[in-house]
Amino acid sequence: MQFNDLKFPDSDSWGNQEHSDSELSMFDILKMVIRSWKMILCLTLAITMATVVYAKLQPNVYTARSKFLPPPQQGGGLSAAMLQGALASAAGGADLLGGAKLTTLYVEILKIDALRDQVIERLKLHGRYNIKSRQEIYNRLNSAVAVQAGKEGIITVSVTDVDPKHAAELANAFVDELKNITAGLSVTGASNNKSFLKEQIAKTKEELTAAENDLKAFQKKYKTIDAAQQATASAGAMASLMSQLTAHELKLDSLRSIYADTSPEIIAARRGVDALRGKIAALRGSGDGGMLPGFEKIPERGQEYLHLMRRFKSVEAVYENLVKQHEMAKINVENTVSSIQLLQSAAPPELKSGPARLKMVISSLVLSFIASCFLAIGLEYLRNMPDEQKSRCLSLFGKQT
Repeated sequence: MQFNDLKFPDSDSWGNQEHSDSELSMFDILKMVIRSWKMILCLTLAITMATVVYAKLQPNVYTARSKFLPPPQQGGGLSAAMLQGALASAAGGADLLGGAKLTTLYVEILKIDALRDQVIERLKLHGRYNIKSRQEIYNRLNSAVAVQAGKEGIITVSVTDVDPKHAAELANAFVDELKNITAGLSVTGASNNKSFLKEQIAKTKEELTAAENDLKAFQKKYKTIDAAQQATASAGAMASLMSQLTAHELKLDSLRSIYADTSPEIIAARRGVDALRGKIAALRGSGDGGMLPGFEKIPERGQEYLHLMRRFKSVEAVYENLVKQHEMAKINVENTVSSIQLLQSAAPPELKSGPARLKMVISSLVLSFIASCFLAIGLEYLRNMPDEQKSRCLSLFGKQT
């Protein structure tokens, strides 16, 4: 037999109207509730009064809040990367910096056991809570301390306790110990970074010396300071020689119309033309022995010079950056102050944050009234059920339980 096989009585004390087996109107339900008003009232009042007593027995709790701002996200320097890596390791998460904000990292650090151990020893929580097990104190702190990070990056440490003064002390202790941990990690990271940078500076200095020597050897071999500037000078010299050659050739042509080829004037003009052509040929040729490179060697020399200069400038830039990072690391080693910016120090709250006694009583009143109504309807229905159907229902209920 199933519950849906049960049928309402055809006619009983609910009313004089006839109903179908499966119908029960709201009016019938209302009459059932009205007939059981005494039971509903007594039960509702009993549960509500019990809730009032329970709410009165609950002690007032107070919530103190401390707010701070993590240090700004630093640039891509090696020192910042190593420091943030140390913080991530302390929080027990290697991917915190890659996928989350820096605020999430500091929220996780506030939850680590190393920080809570310092708070426990600082405020002597074993004696205050009268608890010997450290794990039980951890559980107590987990229920009392809440850490939240806002969208603006502000982190709030909220502590709820029956003692407003202790709540403020506990909130401030968490922030203070966070400062100590981050300051210690900052010094350790900067010290390790300083040693690492010192080694890299020595290696880069050797590379810089080698690049500088290669560039000097090139300049000494080809007697050049700047291949690009000297290529421009070669082009200017070539243009000047070509202009002079054109002028001498015109002069030679004009002399031929006056003098014979064996005349001294013609011979002197030819020598001048031949001399200019020789200089142009030399400039267009290899030109290895002169200050100006020949046009055939300009692309090759220019490429080699640019390669050597680019290598020298690159190594020089790396060396200068490492030196700056090393100086910053030296400063960070000497600076033990945490960069956390405290926005609001927790003060003992004057107003309680709980319990919400009125809300508890009203909720109890409403829920107990609804439950009493359902109970009255169920008892009324069971009482007016035929004996055979009632026995079947009770037997079925007993089997399922």
